[in-house]
Amino acid sequence: MTDNENLNQNAQLNDADLEGVDGGRGQRYAYYTVVHGDNLTRIAHYFKTSIQAIMDLNPIITDRNFIRTGWVLKVPDNR
Repeated sequence: MTDNENLNQNAQLNDADLEGVDGGRGQRYAYYTVVHGDNLTRIAHYFKTSIQAIMDLNPIITDRNFIRTGWVLKVPDNR
């Protein structure tokens, strides 16, 4: 299975965790569990958002080049 397939499978599993609409702006969020080989660029691309938007929602991320397997990230879902 390729890294992209892993990312897609993980995102599909987490679609059940959609938080919903935020404050009338219509923004949907998903909770995404980081798997081995993930990086913020790929995650942002998959959810059609920016790295900065993901970082803004997740104070645990202090370095855009470092995320840890197993972290659960709140991600703007613009798919």
